[in-house]
Amino acid sequence: MHTKRGFDFPGVKLEASGGSFGRWGVNGEYGGFRGPVDWFVTFNALNEDGWRAHSPSDLRQLFAKIGYRTESADVEMSYVYANNDLTGNGLAPESLLSRDRRAVYTFPDETRNLMHLGNLRGSRWLTDDLLLSTNAFYRYYQRTTLNGDVQISCVDDASDGVAFNLNGRAVHLGQCQGSAAGFVDGQGNPLAGNLARESAGELRRTKTVTQDWGTTLQLSYRGAVLGHGNRATFGSPTMDTRQASPSATPRQSSPRWPERGRPAAWPLRDDSGRSHRPAEHRRVRHRHLRRHRLAGPHAAGAIRT
Repeated sequence: MHTKRGFDFPGVKLEASGGSFGRWGVNGEYGGFRGPVDWFVTFNALNEDGWRAHSPSDLRQLFAKIGYRTESADVEMSYVYANNDLTGNGLAPESLLSRDRRAVYTFPDETRNLMHLGNLRGSRWLTDDLLLSTNAFYRYYQRTTLNGDVQISCVDDASDGVAFNLNGRAVHLGQCQGSAAGFVDGQGNPLAGNLARESAGELRRTKTVTQDWGTTLQLSYRGAVLGHGNRATFGSPTMDTRQASPSATPRQSSPRWPERGRPAAWPLRDDSGRSHRPAEHRRVRHRHLRRHRLAGPHAAGAIRT
């Protein structure tokens, strides 16, 4: 793969664009040379709010190169930087979208990619037919994700236990109303309260760090053998990769109730199933009783009733 050089793309270029949903972008490049030395820089920046609620994204990208070229030698050193924050919220129920096409069911669903890549490439003609070339690179890549999930269960408001049918299946949300008589808890004990809908939210964060580096050394012969043109290449690569993935970290969240203006806290669970509650709210539940219709969006950070 060959990237642009100042020898071939001298001058300045700048572009800007904009559009709906808070979208704007700027990109530009600058290249030049002086004698055997050349340089080239390009960048790209893009922001948008997204056509759905809570769906912003932004891109930050940079490429820079400096080189030295003569008739017998060619050296290039380049650097690539990328810092992209992308939001792609998941599917939403049709009942929610029928009221608002921009609505999301859970949020956030964010992926952030950070990369630094350095590359050094060089080649030299030892003879008219013999070329020695080498390449070395190092890449640091970090990916973090933040996902908000919500789970809705049917519970007995007297015991706070999940309600089950006598066949052992959890009570369907469409049946979650009225008396809990005739239903049992997880241990098979009869329930005596009223059925209620309960929602619990989670914020899941992951982080993966990858480091790659490597070198190659190559010798190419492009001369004639027995009167026929030939190309013979001999090379040796050395590469290594290391990856670290710390465990997911739960983060605290406080849902907002816009209609009431009343903040509250809810229990959060990490991937191991352990609960994490604020110290001042040891046991806080959010219930959607029979007199309330469950209407999204629901988020690990915002619930609307």
